Amino acid sequence: MMIPKNLQFRMTIKFFLFVFALTFYPHLGSTEFSRDTTLIHFQLKDQFEHVWTHHNFLGHTTIIVGSDRHGSQYNEIWSFAIYDSLIKYELKDSVKFLAVANTRGVPSLFRKMVKMKFPREDHRWIILD
Repeated sequence: MMIPKNLQFRMTIKFFLFVFALTFYPHLGSTEFSRDTTLIHFQLKDQFEHVWTHHNFLGHTTIIVGSDRHGSQYNEIWSFAIYDSLIKYELKDSVKFLAVANTRGVPSLFRKMVKMKFPREDHRWIILD
């Protein structure tokens, strides 16, 4: 049985939000939720050659939203869905979003050209992996 893509996408979002809610529900309102715990130590550059590390996000829960070229159309949808759910619990200021573009499959010869396709506004930086 083939599931239509639109229905499959909606089911995926609902499942993700359900898992997200189950993950954070026990911690809402507790001091444990805002405790600083670094899970991933990283150092990556954005399209402006600015270096970002896990230290830039200390004190906040960081949600990493990333994809390759084919999945990038869903990044904004996922981010807004998560952000909207955080507003309901008044947690929007305790979370930072980190946009990551998977550019590992791009041959080094074309990396500069691909980087030029990313937004040029400073406030719309994206970390390149």
